Amino acid sequence: METDNKDSFFRMPDPFGSGESLNFVKALHPDISLVHGWAADSEGNTLIAAPYSGNHYGPLAARQGVIVTVDKIVDADFIRRHSYMTRIPAMSSKPSVRAMGAHPTGLHALGFRNARGTRG
Repeated sequence: METDNKDSFFRMPDPFGSGESLNFVKALHPDISLVHGWAADSEGNTLIAAPYSGNHYGPLAARQGVIVTVDKIVDADFIRRHSYMTRIPAMSSKPSVRAMGAHPTGLHALGFRNARGTRG
């Protein structure tokens, strides 16, 4: 990795004296990122439930934004009621597309189904 990525790889001795070296790679900043969420409004505010809700930091680093696919397009009131799960804000997202499923992984929506008695 060090040889093939000279411009983005750095090695330094362990400052705590273990005798080993530490390797660092520059952060990835893709042009566009793709994300599948549970629901989004027409503006692109996207709801993502745990345990996947921590995976939004990579897409937010995309230089030109995030293309979002979701199981449901919902109204802005639904997004406001579940705002604690809004992980991709409209300002970062490109148009949202309704696409059922999150192949090749599943999509956990338990938090939305149980949130304040609503089903969306």
